[in-house]
Amino acid sequence: MTVNFNAIPEELRSRPQWVLWRWLERPDKTTGELKWTKPPYQPNGISAKSNNPSTWVSFVEAKAAYESGGFSGIGYVVTADAETTSRRRAMMDDGITGVDLDHVVDPETSRIEPWAQSIADKLNSYAEISPSGTGLRIFVFAKLPPKDSKVGNFECYELGRYMTVTGTHLPGTPPTIETRQNGMTSVHT
Repeated sequence: MTVNFNAIPEELRSRPQWVLWRWLERPDKTTGELKWTKPPYQPNGISAKSNNPSTWVSFVEAKAAYESGGFSGIGYVVTADAETTSRRRAMMDDGITGVDLDHVVDPETSRIEPWAQSIADKLNSYAEISPSGTGLRIFVFAKLPPKDSKVGNFECYELGRYMTVTGTHLPGTPPTIETRQNGMTSVHT
C-alpha cells in the first residue's frame, strides 16, 4: 500500500513527530515463529525510538525519505506536545490518541467488523485503513484512562508509541482529527 500524503490531516502533518518503517520478518519472542513487524527508522536508516524525540522528523522530511525509497511507510509518534513532555502523565494537556483495530477489515470486500465500525462511528474522527489492508487507525484529541491500552484486537495509545499512517481515509469519517473525550472514554470502558 502506498501512502496518500494528501489525505493525512493537517493536525498530524504540522507536528515533528514522524518516523519511517520497513516490513521486517522476525521470530516471535514467545513462540519463535516468524512474524512480520514494522520497526521505526529515521531517514538515515538508523532505528528510531517512540520515546526519543531526537529520532523523529518533520512530515516533510518523512515524506521525502519515503519517496526516495528504501522504506515501506511512515508513522506518527503519539506523545504529549512539546510544552507538556516534561510534566507527569497525569498532568498532560489533551493530545492526540491513536486507536489501532487489528484484523477488522476484509481486504477483498472492504467489510468492517461490526464492533470496529461501531467504534469508528462513536469516535467520528479521522480514520484510515492500515498498511496490511485489514486494520483501522483512528486519531482523536482525547486522554486515555490510566490502564488497559490493549485488549484483543483493540489498542489505544496517547504516549510513547508510533502508529503507521497510510492516508487511506476511511469513507464516512471526518477528514480531520476531532475532539472526542466522551467517545474515547466510552469506547475505552
